[in-house]
Amino acid sequence: MRKIKMKIKKPTKKMHGQASAELMVYIAFFMLIFVVFLLFMLSDFNTDISRRQFIYTKATADQVGDYAAFAIAAGPGFSANFSIPTHISGKEYAIRFVSSGWMYIDINDDRRGLTSYAYPLGFANFSLGCSPSSQCPQNSQRKYTAVDGALYEETKISPAKGWIFFNHTRDSFGEWIEVQ
Repeated sequence: MRKIKMKIKKPTKKMHGQASAELMVYIAFFMLIFVVFLLFMLSDFNTDISRRQFIYTKATADQVGDYAAFAIAAGPGFSANFSIPTHISGKEYAIRFVSSGWMYIDINDDRRGLTSYAYPLGFANFSLGCSPSSQCPQNSQRKYTAVDGALYEETKISPAKGWIFFNHTRDSFGEWIEVQ
């Protein structure tokens, strides 16, 4: 029987370089796929956050709008506190009532700045604001006061306490809704 001797060649430096280059190409390919997948997931996550914030803002506007409509339908002499959320998606917000019959919910977002959601209340014949005979509460800020003791054109409320107050009154100024 014959013995066959095989000589095993040692890998050359050229072969080591080729193997490491192939390994680097594989790693780069899978890293690229991972980064693209991660960016896709993050963009979808941010879209989902914006969508949820819009839904919560709309639900809060619907809730406060229903309370205002209830105060209108109840007639003069009605006053009540209604509970509302203190935050929307973890962000502080403010509610602006404008005497033209619109309500705005303003959310201050660090990434996007100030975001406003407009909601029609549907009654422009009522004046929304603080009573001309009383002072506005501490948690509201007055803007644009009208001349000759008329009601305020815009009332801004920060719902940090978790409630909102509606008062339907009729006096010498006419019929109006006080919001605190």
